[in-house]
Amino acid sequence: MNEERQAAVLIGIVALIGLGGLYLTGGIPFLEEPFPAGLFLGDVYVDSYRADLYLNGTLAERFDYQVKSSGKYRMLYRNWKMPLSSQSLDIPYIEPLSILPTSGAVPYVRDHNGTVQILSASGNRYNSEIASLALVNEAGGYYPQRFSAGQYQMEYLFRIHPYLECDQELCHWNLMLANEHLPYRQIAIYIHDPDELIVELFTHPQLRTQKEGEIWVITGGSPKDELIEVEMLLLPQSANIIEGFSREVSNVYQRTVSAQEGEGSILLFLLRSLVAALPMLLILVYLLIGREKRYTVPRALSTPPSRRRPWQVNMLFKGDAFDFDQDGFYATLLDLHKRDIIRIDTISGTEIMVLSPSAPDLDDYERRVIEFLQDNSRGGAFSAPGFEAEVKSLAKSNDTVQLAGLRSTMDEILHYVDKDVVSRHAVGRGIRALGIGIQTRHLILPLIWGALFIVPFIMGSGVLGDPVAITAMILLLQSSLAVSAPSTLFGRWKEDYYKEKLEWDAFRTFLGDYAMIQRYSPGDLNMWKEWLIYGTALGVGDKVEKALKDFNIPIPEAVAIHTIHTSFGHAYSSSSPKSSSSGGFGGEAGADLAVAAVGRRRWRGEVAPSLLSPSDTLGTIMSIIRASNFLFWRQIRGNEILQAI
Repeated sequence: MNEERQAAVLIGIVALIGLGGLYLTGGIPFLEEPFPAGLFLGDVYVDSYRADLYLNGTLAERFDYQVKSSGKYRMLYRNWKMPLSSQSLDIPYIEPLSILPTSGAVPYVRDHNGTVQILSASGNRYNSEIASLALVNEAGGYYPQRFSAGQYQMEYLFRIHPYLECDQELCHWNLMLANEHLPYRQIAIYIHDPDELIVELFTHPQLRTQKEGEIWVITGGSPKDELIEVEMLLLPQSANIIEGFSREVSNVYQRTVSAQEGEGSILLFLLRSLVAALPMLLILVYLLIGREKRYTVPRALSTPPSRRRPWQVNMLFKGDAFDFDQDGFYATLLDLHKRDIIRIDTISGTEIMVLSPSAPDLDDYERRVIEFLQDNSRGGAFSAPGFEAEVKSLAKSNDTVQLAGLRSTMDEILHYVDKDVVSRHAVGRGIRALGIGIQTRHLILPLIWGALFIVPFIMGSGVLGDPVAITAMILLLQSSLAVSAPSTLFGRWKEDYYKEKLEWDAFRTFLGDYAMIQRYSPGDLNMWKEWLIYGTALGVGDKVEKALKDFNIPIPEAVAIHTIHTSFGHAYSSSSPKSSSSGGFGGEAGADLAVAAVGRRRWRGEVAPSLLSPSDTLGTIMSIIRASNFLFWRQIRGNEILQAI
């Protein structure tokens, strides 16, 4: 894939992450329904919620539930944070007027004192069961046989007696409809205002709001446990209509508007702007300093573009220009064997003898390889199985000093980078061009992505409820992809080396295509040896080796290198530092963790599961990237009785 396509793919992925993140977090200004209908709803959800609010405080609600699992749940209910009471109180409260339950369910109310009132004569025998299950300030329907999969409807009628903060010009009413609830696929709130008392209203989260005649219509959707709230600024005469509790507050308008500005902070705006603008910034950077000249190169080339050392081909042209891997080492061994500087034992296939350690045409890397072979030779030959056994013996004896020394010398030949050679060919930008070791670089991206999911659980719901923090995570995810891109993608090849890179890509394509390679005569051994050397450097040596075997071409060092590769790989793995075995989750600690997750509320299904269900896990991951989650899931519910609000 040429660099233009690489840039297009990378920038496209960054744009999709940004667009998806902004969509799910409600950060797209023209899209005021951030919750994607039909996604992550679980096995039970509110398919539609309708609320009709009248400015005398009357609230009529209808919940249409979709239950997908039979025999798990027996109560559908909604809960209020304000006291629920049939008697007048001297503080703001909710007065239940009527409940129309789904067919077969027993309507009930448990007020702020914990007293249960059964609203049907036939349901009184369930009083004790409902009292043991229902929360205070709860109204709902109890179905003793447990619900089968299907659709169910609950209707409520309440009279709200709220606080009204008023000055001489306006009154403020903040109505919180939900903060802990099932997912709502569709929301429709109708505020009836025939006297045009409402001056302005605000929704949390931001939902689509429009006025149709005398009615304010609010529509949207909500994931699990997202705050659903409506703030209204009304004319002062509304205090004479609403049976609430008025109190004098200065600067009602300024206080209300300032609260909205706090949620849409400048920092949040800047972060969302960066998330949206990053793809365009990457396009600009690529066009200004990353775009290469256009060259016409065949799709496949049967000859090497130049006679470079194999390790240089591996470092500059196999992948990233700042990377070097073990294929460069094995290709160098084959090249040194071809040049008669070393001899790979083709009988045992495991020993290497150094024939000309002071050859005048050796470069710095090749001298390092020769020195390594000499330092680890026994009886005049380097034995790959013997070296493997020696390293394993040191590991078994826990000789960390010698192991560290051996690993360091192996790293010098397996992860070698000549900065002077690289700088003559390319200017790199990104994390790969910073000189960080390849092993460390390969850990950075997984660590960043892991942190995006782990940190919120460690730091708690405060992070998950902070739009700034979640938007910053989205920006970090986008940026991590950009800085981990190939170093020359937003850098540039010097002179005509980009053309050479394309030619090496074409040669690699040829060597990796068995149908192309089999057209050539097996008689030219030098050509096949050259193909094996450069194919190994480019990572397709196995393809060439397969062709050699199929055509019975006698190049025994190909098999020998394969054997050496295996032993050397085992030796390198054995030299890895061993991690300590201290600590970790388990035993009682793990059990306590599960109990803590479910212990804040009673379970109302059968038996509380000890682990998260797949749907809970998926929902939790999606909630991590929702910036509009003012209140995150406060507990793990599993088979808990369904709570509407």
